[in-house]
Amino acid sequence: MTFEGRNYDIIVGTTAPITGYLFMKKKISIKTLLTWNFVGLILVLFILLNGILSSELPFQQFGFEQPNRAINYFPYVLLPATIVPIVIWTHISDIIKLRKEIKTTPKQGV
Repeated sequence: MTFEGRNYDIIVGTTAPITGYLFMKKKISIKTLLTWNFVGLILVLFILLNGILSSELPFQQFGFEQPNRAINYFPYVLLPATIVPIVIWTHISDIIKLRKEIKTTPKQGV
């Protein structure tokens, strides 16, 4: 569950302030922001699946040499219990909002 261990959603988290700033300054388009949110959602779902499959469960697939036990204890239990659902919900709600904005934005030059 480290950056070396396929935790690529860290990239989206670290670029979030930059992406938000560039969008507010109109340096990137709604479609770019929508793509960024889709990529972020896919990456967080990927690490969620990795976390589940490396936990000490009957269907554990990897991490046998060092199972993912930390997420069973405070404060690490907050990751799967609160932070991951908040991140997933934020990406989904942003995608819904941005898609509505794309539909209501009038086409120019047509």
